[in-house]
Amino acid sequence: TSLLPSSSAPSSIRVPTSLVVSTVLSRSPSSEISLCLGSDTYSDVLSSKWSDTSYLSSSLKSVYVVPRDGDVGAYPERSDGFDPVVLGVKGVEGVSSTRAREVVKEVGGKGDGRYRELEGLVGEEVAEYVWEEGLFRD
Repeated sequence: TSLLPSSSAPSSIRVPTSLVVSTVLSRSPSSEISLCLGSDTYSDVLSSKWSDTSYLSSSLKSVYVVPRDGDVGAYPERSDGFDPVVLGVKGVEGVSSTRAREVVKEVGGKGDGRYRELEGLVGEEVAEYVWEEGLFRD
């Protein structure tokens, strides 16, 4: 069963992570769920842009943070229990889902430079899927 109405356009829907987690756990209570976030997204958690962080911190097995280019900030434990594990991941320098979504909006077609930039950010297969499904264009 979907969380979303079938008529909803994927690019116009925002589903709270807490709803996804609670749905998965209600259907599969023995599941262990971890999140891996870029440091920019984790900053959104720290600044309370995410809802139900107390629920998430008690429901998630782990939260991993991948620092962005030049990011040397600390990732303090929050009073609601978020205590991230900072990962040093080689090969993801310059990769950003925000940038990938921006590039998709700029792509004129598969042959242009922006499409090649998208492939460089997410790989050929993911770029193809995003393009064919019309994701993130509006």
